[in-house]
Amino acid sequence: QRRTDKHCLTHTLFSLPAAAFKVRTPQPVVLAIYGQPAILKCLFPASSDRVDPSLVVTWQRVEDSQVVHSFYYGTDQLDRQSVRYHNRTKLFHSQLADGNASLRLDRVGPEDQGRYLCSATNTNGSGKIVVQLKYAAFYTEPRLTVCGRTSNVTFLYETEGYPEPEVHWLDPQGFKLDYNLSVTQSARAPGLLLSLRAQLVVQAGLPINYTFSLKNQVLEQVIERPLSYGEQTSTMDGWCDGNSNRSTLLNKEVQRRNSLGTIKQFINYYLQIREMCQPLTNIIVRGVSNSI
Repeated sequence: QRRTDKHCLTHTLFSLPAAAFKVRTPQPVVLAIYGQPAILKCLFPASSDRVDPSLVVTWQRVEDSQVVHSFYYGTDQLDRQSVRYHNRTKLFHSQLADGNASLRLDRVGPEDQGRYLCSATNTNGSGKIVVQLKYAAFYTEPRLTVCGRTSNVTFLYETEGYPEPEVHWLDPQGFKLDYNLSVTQSARAPGLLLSLRAQLVVQAGLPINYTFSLKNQVLEQVIERPLSYGEQTSTMDGWCDGNSNRSTLLNKEVQRRNSLGTIKQFINYYLQIREMCQPLTNIIVRGVSNSI
Protein backbone atom coordinates (compact mmCIF):
# COMPACT_ATOMS: atom_id res chain seq x y z
CA GLN A 1 0.00 0.00 0.00
CA ARG A 2 2.85 2.37 0.79
CA ARG A 3 4.34 1.84 -2.67
CA THR A 4 1.04 2.72 -4.26
CA ASP A 5 0.69 5.89 -2.16
CA LYS A 6 4.26 6.88 -2.89
CA HIS A 7 3.75 6.30 -6.60
CA CYS A 8 0.58 8.44 -6.58
CA LEU A 9 2.33 11.23 -4.68
CA THR A 10 5.25 11.22 -7.11
CA HIS A 11 2.90 11.32 -10.09
CA THR A 12 0.96 14.21 -8.54
CA LEU A 13 4.10 16.27 -7.92
CA PHE A 14 5.33 15.63 -11.46
CA SER A 15 2.01 16.87 -12.87
CA LEU A 16 1.87 20.11 -10.91
CA PRO A 17 3.86 22.28 -13.31
CA ALA A 18 1.64 21.30 -16.25
CA ALA A 19 -1.50 21.87 -14.22
CA ALA A 20 -0.25 25.27 -13.07
CA PHE A 21 0.75 26.38 -16.59
CA LYS A 22 -1.46 29.27 -17.59
CA VAL A 23 -1.21 31.66 -20.52
CA ARG A 24 -2.66 35.08 -19.75
CA THR A 25 -2.94 38.62 -21.09
CA PRO A 26 -2.95 41.86 -19.08
CA GLN A 27 -4.89 43.57 -21.89
CA PRO A 28 -7.78 41.49 -23.30
CA VAL A 29 -8.86 44.33 -25.63
CA VAL A 30 -6.33 46.35 -27.62
CA LEU A 31 -7.23 49.57 -29.43
CA ALA A 32 -4.89 50.25 -32.34
CA ILE A 33 -4.53 53.87 -33.48
CA TYR A 34 -3.95 54.81 -37.11
CA GLY A 35 -0.25 55.17 -37.84
CA GLN A 36 0.86 53.28 -34.72
CA PRO A 37 1.71 49.59 -34.18
CA ALA A 38 -0.51 47.37 -32.04
CA ILE A 39 0.94 45.22 -29.25
CA LEU A 40 -1.10 42.08 -28.52
CA LYS A 41 0.09 41.00 -25.09
CA CYS A 42 0.53 37.33 -24.20
CA LEU A 43 2.43 35.97 -21.17
CA PHE A 44 3.29 32.40 -20.17
CA PRO A 45 5.23 30.76 -17.28
CA ALA A 46 8.93 30.72 -18.19
CA SER A 47 10.84 27.50 -17.53
CA SER A 48 14.30 29.02 -16.98
CA ASP A 49 16.44 32.06 -17.65
CA ARG A 50 16.94 30.84 -21.21
CA VAL A 51 14.55 30.29 -24.06
CA ASP A 52 13.21 26.75 -23.71
CA PRO A 53 14.33 24.78 -26.81
CA SER A 54 10.90 23.17 -26.88
CA LEU A 55 9.06 26.52 -26.82
CA VAL A 56 6.33 26.88 -29.42
CA VAL A 57 4.44 30.15 -29.84
CA THR A 58 1.67 30.63 -32.39
CA TRP A 59 -0.70 33.50 -33.13
CA GLN A 60 -3.86 32.88 -35.16
CA ARG A 61 -7.01 34.76 -36.06
CA VAL A 62 -9.98 33.17 -34.32
CA GLU A 63 -12.49 34.06 -37.03
CA ASP A 64 -10.75 32.34 -39.94
CA SER A 65 -7.79 30.45 -38.35
CA GLN A 66 -5.26 32.38 -40.45
CA VAL A 67 -1.70 31.99 -39.18
CA VAL A 68 -0.43 35.37 -38.02
CA HIS A 69 2.95 34.33 -36.60
CA SER A 70 4.73 31.13 -35.52
CA PHE A 71 7.86 30.44 -33.49
CA TYR A 72 9.47 27.04 -32.82
CA TYR A 73 12.87 25.33 -33.02
CA GLY A 74 14.25 28.55 -31.57
CA THR A 75 13.33 30.79 -34.49
CA ASP A 76 10.44 32.35 -36.40
CA GLN A 77 8.63 29.96 -38.73
CA LEU A 78 6.74 32.00 -41.30
CA ASP A 79 6.24 29.53 -44.14
CA ARG A 80 2.58 29.12 -43.24
CA GLN A 81 2.00 32.76 -42.33
CA SER A 82 -0.99 34.35 -44.05
CA VAL A 83 0.02 36.64 -46.90
CA ARG A 84 -1.84 39.57 -45.36
CA TYR A 85 0.57 39.56 -42.40
CA HIS A 86 3.85 39.32 -44.32
CA ASN A 87 6.45 41.79 -43.00
CA ARG A 88 3.97 43.12 -40.44
CA THR A 89 4.51 40.92 -37.37
CA LYS A 90 7.25 40.58 -34.79
CA LEU A 91 7.84 38.76 -31.51
CA PHE A 92 10.01 40.19 -28.75
CA HIS A 93 12.73 37.54 -28.96
CA SER A 94 14.83 38.98 -26.13
CA GLN A 95 11.87 38.58 -23.77
CA LEU A 96 10.79 35.04 -24.67
CA ALA A 97 12.94 33.62 -21.86
CA ASP A 98 10.93 35.79 -19.45
CA GLY A 99 7.65 34.36 -20.71
CA ASN A 100 6.67 37.21 -23.03
CA ALA A 101 5.04 35.96 -26.24
CA SER A 102 3.48 39.31 -27.14
CA LEU A 103 3.04 40.17 -30.81
CA ARG A 104 3.71 43.48 -32.52
CA LEU A 105 1.49 44.15 -35.54
CA ASP A 106 2.43 47.03 -37.85
CA ARG A 107 0.34 49.06 -40.32
CA VAL A 108 -2.91 48.15 -38.60
CA GLY A 109 -6.17 48.82 -40.44
CA PRO A 110 -9.90 48.12 -40.13
CA GLU A 111 -9.55 44.65 -41.70
CA ASP A 112 -7.25 43.58 -38.87
CA GLN A 113 -9.99 43.96 -36.29
CA GLY A 114 -11.06 40.74 -34.61
CA ARG A 115 -9.93 38.12 -32.10
CA TYR A 116 -6.42 36.70 -31.99
CA LEU A 117 -5.47 33.42 -30.30
CA CYS A 118 -2.07 33.19 -28.60
CA SER A 119 -0.84 29.65 -27.87
CA ALA A 120 2.34 28.85 -25.94
CA THR A 121 3.89 25.46 -25.16
CA ASN A 122 7.12 24.51 -23.36
CA THR A 123 8.38 21.74 -21.06
CA ASN A 124 6.08 22.97 -18.28
CA GLY A 125 2.87 22.67 -20.26
CA SER A 126 0.71 24.54 -22.74
CA GLY A 127 -2.05 27.12 -22.76
CA LYS A 128 -3.78 29.77 -24.82
CA ILE A 129 -5.55 33.10 -24.52
CA VAL A 130 -7.64 35.32 -26.81
CA VAL A 131 -6.92 39.01 -27.40
CA GLN A 132 -9.39 41.26 -29.21
CA LEU A 133 -8.09 43.96 -31.54
CA LYS A 134 -9.99 47.14 -32.42
CA TYR A 135 -8.96 49.97 -34.74
CA ALA A 136 -9.66 53.69 -34.84
CA ALA A 137 -8.25 56.95 -36.18
CA PHE A 138 -8.65 60.44 -34.77
CA TYR A 139 -10.57 62.74 -37.09
CA THR A 140 -8.53 65.55 -38.57
CA GLU A 141 -9.30 69.23 -38.02
CA PRO A 142 -12.40 69.83 -40.18
CA ARG A 143 -11.81 71.99 -43.25
CA LEU A 144 -14.54 74.55 -43.94
CA THR A 145 -15.78 75.49 -47.40
CA VAL A 146 -18.42 78.21 -47.91
CA CYS A 147 -20.42 78.49 -51.12
CA GLY A 148 -22.67 81.46 -51.87
CA ARG A 149 -25.71 81.57 -54.13
CA THR A 150 -28.46 84.11 -54.64
CA SER A 151 -30.96 82.21 -52.53
CA ASN A 152 -28.81 80.13 -50.16
CA VAL A 153 -25.46 79.62 -48.49
CA THR A 154 -23.75 76.24 -48.19
CA PHE A 155 -21.37 75.32 -45.36
CA LEU A 156 -19.28 72.20 -45.91
CA TYR A 157 -16.99 70.58 -43.36
CA GLU A 158 -14.57 67.87 -44.55
CA THR A 159 -12.48 65.59 -42.33
CA GLU A 160 -10.93 62.11 -42.21
CA GLY A 161 -10.80 59.44 -39.52
CA TYR A 162 -12.25 56.08 -38.45
CA PRO A 163 -14.80 54.64 -37.70
CA GLU A 164 -17.85 56.52 -39.00
CA PRO A 165 -18.64 59.12 -36.33
CA GLU A 166 -21.82 60.66 -34.97
CA VAL A 167 -22.30 63.94 -36.84
CA HIS A 168 -24.80 66.78 -36.37
CA TRP A 169 -25.46 70.34 -37.41
CA LEU A 170 -27.22 72.19 -34.58
CA ASP A 171 -29.21 75.40 -34.37
CA PRO A 172 -28.79 77.94 -31.50
CA GLN A 173 -31.25 75.96 -29.34
CA GLY A 174 -29.32 72.73 -29.85
CA PHE A 175 -31.88 71.18 -32.19
CA LYS A 176 -30.59 68.96 -34.98
CA LEU A 177 -30.81 70.32 -38.50
CA ASP A 178 -31.22 68.44 -41.76
CA TYR A 179 -27.98 68.18 -43.72
CA ASN A 180 -26.25 66.07 -46.36
CA LEU A 181 -23.64 63.54 -45.24
CA SER A 182 -21.21 61.67 -47.48
CA VAL A 183 -18.82 58.99 -46.17
CA THR A 184 -16.33 57.38 -48.58
CA GLN A 185 -12.91 55.76 -48.55
CA SER A 186 -10.11 58.26 -48.13
CA ALA A 187 -8.06 58.90 -51.27
CA ARG A 188 -5.07 59.70 -49.07
CA ALA A 189 -5.17 56.44 -47.10
CA PRO A 190 -7.62 54.02 -48.75
CA GLY A 191 -8.65 51.15 -46.52
CA LEU A 192 -7.37 52.95 -43.43
CA LEU A 193 -9.40 56.17 -43.21
CA LEU A 194 -12.88 57.37 -44.05
CA SER A 195 -13.45 60.69 -45.79
CA LEU A 196 -16.44 62.58 -44.40
CA ARG A 197 -18.31 65.54 -45.91
CA ALA A 198 -21.10 67.21 -43.90
CA GLN A 199 -22.98 69.87 -45.86
CA LEU A 200 -25.50 72.35 -44.47
CA VAL A 201 -27.58 74.55 -46.80
CA VAL A 202 -29.35 77.58 -45.31
CA GLN A 203 -31.42 80.43 -46.68
CA ALA A 204 -29.52 83.58 -47.62
CA GLY A 205 -30.33 86.75 -45.71
CA LEU A 206 -30.57 85.10 -42.27
CA PRO A 207 -28.16 85.33 -39.32
CA ILE A 208 -25.47 82.67 -39.20
CA ASN A 209 -25.62 80.80 -35.90
CA TYR A 210 -24.93 77.09 -36.26
CA THR A 211 -22.66 74.46 -34.73
CA PHE A 212 -20.97 71.52 -36.43
CA SER A 213 -20.58 68.57 -34.04
CA LEU A 214 -18.59 65.34 -34.54
CA LYS A 215 -18.14 62.50 -32.03
CA ASN A 216 -15.78 59.56 -32.51
CA GLN A 217 -17.07 57.43 -29.68
CA VAL A 218 -14.38 54.74 -29.92
CA LEU A 219 -11.68 57.31 -29.12
CA GLU A 220 -13.96 59.60 -27.09
CA GLN A 221 -13.05 62.39 -29.51
CA VAL A 222 -15.41 65.38 -29.71
CA ILE A 223 -15.09 68.17 -32.28
CA GLU A 224 -17.43 71.17 -32.16
CA ARG A 225 -17.05 74.13 -34.51
CA PRO A 226 -19.50 77.04 -34.08
CA LEU A 227 -20.38 79.41 -36.91
CA SER A 228 -21.90 82.43 -35.22
CA TYR A 229 -22.29 85.92 -36.71
CA GLY A 230 -25.02 88.32 -35.65
CA GLU A 231 -25.15 90.32 -38.88
CA GLN A 232 -27.59 89.28 -41.55
CA THR A 233 -26.18 88.02 -44.80
CA SER A 234 -27.31 89.81 -47.94
CA THR A 235 -27.57 88.80 -51.58
CA MET A 236 -24.78 86.52 -52.74
CA ASP A 237 -22.54 87.30 -55.70
CA GLY A 238 -22.79 83.73 -56.97
CA TRP A 239 -19.52 82.02 -56.02
CA CYS A 240 -18.51 78.63 -54.73
CA ASP A 241 -14.86 77.65 -54.53
CA GLY A 242 -13.68 75.26 -51.84
CA ASN A 243 -10.01 75.93 -52.60
CA SER A 244 -10.21 79.71 -52.74
CA ASN A 245 -8.91 82.28 -50.29
CA ARG A 246 -12.50 83.13 -49.41
CA SER A 247 -13.15 79.83 -47.63
CA THR A 248 -9.69 79.73 -46.12
CA LEU A 249 -10.10 83.18 -44.62
CA LEU A 250 -13.54 82.41 -43.24
CA ASN A 251 -12.25 79.18 -41.73
CA LYS A 252 -9.46 81.11 -40.00
CA GLU A 253 -11.99 83.66 -38.80
CA VAL A 254 -14.11 80.93 -37.20
CA GLN A 255 -11.07 79.79 -35.22
CA ARG A 256 -9.99 83.29 -34.15
CA ARG A 257 -13.39 84.93 -33.67
CA ASN A 258 -12.99 85.02 -29.90
CA SER A 259 -9.90 87.20 -30.35
CA LEU A 260 -11.90 89.86 -32.21
CA GLY A 261 -13.36 91.97 -29.45
CA THR A 262 -15.95 94.01 -31.34
CA ILE A 263 -18.01 93.92 -34.49
CA LYS A 264 -16.05 96.92 -35.72
CA GLN A 265 -12.80 94.96 -35.43
CA PHE A 266 -14.48 92.09 -37.22
CA ILE A 267 -15.52 94.36 -40.12
CA ASN A 268 -12.11 96.02 -40.31
CA TYR A 269 -10.46 92.63 -40.54
CA TYR A 270 -12.29 91.87 -43.76
CA LEU A 271 -11.89 95.37 -45.15
CA GLN A 272 -8.13 94.83 -44.95
CA ILE A 273 -8.31 91.86 -47.33
CA ARG A 274 -11.10 93.30 -49.46
CA GLU A 275 -9.19 93.32 -52.71
CA MET A 276 -8.33 89.64 -52.35
CA CYS A 277 -11.67 88.52 -50.99
CA GLN A 278 -14.39 90.87 -52.24
CA PRO A 279 -17.19 88.23 -52.52
CA LEU A 280 -16.75 87.06 -48.93
CA THR A 281 -16.65 90.67 -47.70
CA ASN A 282 -20.02 91.22 -49.33
CA ILE A 283 -21.52 88.30 -47.42
CA ILE A 284 -20.67 89.60 -43.98
CA VAL A 285 -20.16 93.33 -44.39
CA ARG A 286 -22.57 94.61 -47.02
CA GLY A 287 -25.30 96.75 -45.51
CA VAL A 288 -23.60 97.32 -42.15
CA SER A 289 -20.15 98.79 -42.89
CA ASN A 290 -21.56 102.22 -43.80
CA SER A 291 -23.13 102.61 -40.37
CA ILE A 292 -19.84 102.07 -38.48
